[in-house]
Amino acid sequence: WKKCLADWDEDGERIRRFNNAVDKVIYTPGSTAGIPLTVLKSFHAPPAELIDDTETFNDLVQSTTQGVLALVGIEADPVQSREAILIANVLTHAWRAERSLDLAGLIHDIQKPPFTKVGIVDLENFLPAKERMGLGMKINNLLASPSFANWLEGDSLDVESLLYTANKKPRLSILSIAHLNDAERMFFVTILLNEVLGWMRTQPGTGSLRAILYMDEVFGYFPPTANPPSKLPMLTLLKQARAYGLGVVLATQNPVDLDYKGLSNAGTWFLGRLQTERDKLRVLEGLEGVSAQAGGNFNRSQMDAILSGLRSRVFLMNNVHEDGPQVMQSRWAMSYLRGPLTREQIRKLMKDRKADVNAKSRSDKSTVEQAAFDQSRDRPMLSGNIVEKFWSIKQSLPEGSKVEYRPSLVAIFKFPNPGEQEMSFCLAVRQDILDSVPQPLWNSSSIFEQTFEYAPEPHPDGEFAALPSPLTQEKKYREWKSELQEWFQKKQLNTKELNTQIQKTKEAISKAKLEISEHKWWWFSGFWNVLWRGIEIAFVRLMGGRSRKQLMTASSTNQMSRGRRQHAEAKARLEVVTRKLEELEADKKRQLIALGPTLPEESPLRHRFEIAFDKCDIVVGPVELVWIPWQIDANGRAQPLY
Repeated sequence: WKKCLADWDEDGERIRRFNNAVDKVIYTPGSTAGIPLTVLKSFHAPPAELIDDTETFNDLVQSTTQGVLALVGIEADPVQSREAILIANVLTHAWRAERSLDLAGLIHDIQKPPFTKVGIVDLENFLPAKERMGLGMKINNLLASPSFANWLEGDSLDVESLLYTANKKPRLSILSIAHLNDAERMFFVTILLNEVLGWMRTQPGTGSLRAILYMDEVFGYFPPTANPPSKLPMLTLLKQARAYGLGVVLATQNPVDLDYKGLSNAGTWFLGRLQTERDKLRVLEGLEGVSAQAGGNFNRSQMDAILSGLRSRVFLMNNVHEDGPQVMQSRWAMSYLRGPLTREQIRKLMKDRKADVNAKSRSDKSTVEQAAFDQSRDRPMLSGNIVEKFWSIKQSLPEGSKVEYRPSLVAIFKFPNPGEQEMSFCLAVRQDILDSVPQPLWNSSSIFEQTFEYAPEPHPDGEFAALPSPLTQEKKYREWKSELQEWFQKKQLNTKELNTQIQKTKEAISKAKLEISEHKWWWFSGFWNVLWRGIEIAFVRLMGGRSRKQLMTASSTNQMSRGRRQHAEAKARLEVVTRKLEELEADKKRQLIALGPTLPEESPLRHRFEIAFDKCDIVVGPVELVWIPWQIDANGRAQPLY
């Protein structure tokens, strides 16, 4: 570059060749002017080299935590703030497990952390679920805000791609944050510096310059007393970046507002004309500290005189590797820029390159609409008091298929065993939820005898179906538990009533059978009576006499006819009550099937439902949200994975 400058007058072509060798890109996070860049898609897990460096890793966690809290408007002390400590623990747990997080994942881990204690204090005592819900909602508001939608668009922040193209061509990347507010700028700068640190740790050490990180207007990001989220990663870069071949250049018009203890790690200073005596004193203090740290001699009075005499476009360069400071004057300014670029100028400058980027974005379906759709398939945010479980997947997933989790409500019943003191058996009731919560809730539920197998975490690539609003409300789960207990007792009462009707019907059948037997006996008795009398009359007539038995025979014949009629009526009544018994038995069977379609008919638990328990005897566990896995094939067909 210096050689190019020296040869500018003789050969302008050399400069043009240099410019053509550098791929220049302007990124604008949260804006549509330049090429979009997002830092919200993922909080990447840092490389193992950085995690192994305990001090640097802790600084990374702390600065990221502070950046997130600053973005949602929370000023938190990293040691005293419970919110900061919780987020730091969430990040630490995820990153040490080599698990990257996006905002949705961060919200879920805040609501339901993958740990039960913070330090030695129980999680609920440290930060109750209601307060975790409030913190998660503040972060969720970022995703829900229309003004924040552009933050979800664009390529993920990747330092390697900022420095090099896919063909390893050097790239000059300009990150414009002028359109952001203070909290958004602080968040983005913090994440960027942390990403640079992570990239730096993966590079081998070198004594040559590999890349330069230049930040203009560093005021506010590296103050002398305050500790904004950006300060820790910037201080780490100033201390360690040179060993990895990374140069750090910071520029400001407010030297009094910089941390000079941190800047003592900078080996080269360029100082222009200072406007106030206070600025000069602070700069002298900083230079003196740099000189002392480097083991050199610092002539304060001489340096004071030089700084006081600087004119416009004249600079004092202090290099710790040189014997003393040097005064230099720029010959010309090569920039033809009139001032800061406006959004329209950035848009015009990046017009051709944005067309390529937008085409790639469309092919990758990484537009804002697709990002919003992807969010809708993410695991929904829930209060920490809502028990959430994942049904275990017991079979392999065919190639080309995906997993979709669909919601259901599950509760466990415990029943007393008559004649015993201990609870002897349990059942689980499950109500699958489709687009809305059915009313009444439990009428279409199923009862299972077998125990469930749950997975500790959902499938890593699993998507989640939409969750109806009532399932996100804590109070609804308490109401559903009470409704479930009443529903089950009502089922028992219905079964008891059916049993009473069945018993009465069986008694009616026995009575009808007895009547049939009696009428049948009387009919046979009358038949034999008439038969013998007929024989007697025939014998008397044969002997030439006349019998009085004829009238009695007519009476017996009438009695036999009446008995036949009563027998037929009793038989008809038997058929009626028999059909009624069959209907009642069918109703009972349907009720038992409705209670437990997965219970085998020979299962003893089916017959336990015939026993009516008191409401106080039935122990109903909490109603839990259980995600049921479904397999969705390439054609969109769904089938359960359990």
